[in-house]
Amino acid sequence: MPVTFYHNVKKFIRDVQRSDVARRKKWFIGGSFISVLFILILWVIYVNIGFPAVEPSIPAIEKNIQTQTEQNSADESMFQIFERGIKNISNDFKKQYDVFKEHIEKGIGSLRSGLERKNTMYIQGARLNFVLDGLDPIPSTHLPQ
Repeated sequence: MPVTFYHNVKKFIRDVQRSDVARRKKWFIGGSFISVLFILILWVIYVNIGFPAVEPSIPAIEKNIQTQTEQNSADESMFQIFERGIKNISNDFKKQYDVFKEHIEKGIGSLRSGLERKNTMYIQGARLNFVLDGLDPIPSTHLPQ
């Protein structure tokens, strides 16, 4: 009977199971690393295929480059450029924080309005589709509030 790949793998796994703790630990760590790496590669492929690329429009990029080149001058130091970059980044963070704050305030407002709303319940007798002659109608009974 020829030895197949399946039998070789099965024999190798049995050998690792019967070996000392250090060898089992090395194979466990290596196998875990390879499994995680494989899953990450599949995830990156899925993200690249499943979602369209988001790129800013070309005119916005050109406008940003033009304003930056107009601001740059030959006598500007590295610290001035660094300061301008920090200001741009902080402005972006401020805008994102304002949007986040607005969304949180809307969510809290809708939650508050939902909690402050009162529910009402009415219990009344069955509405019959017929009325027999000579019977008094059943009055509705309102519960105390």
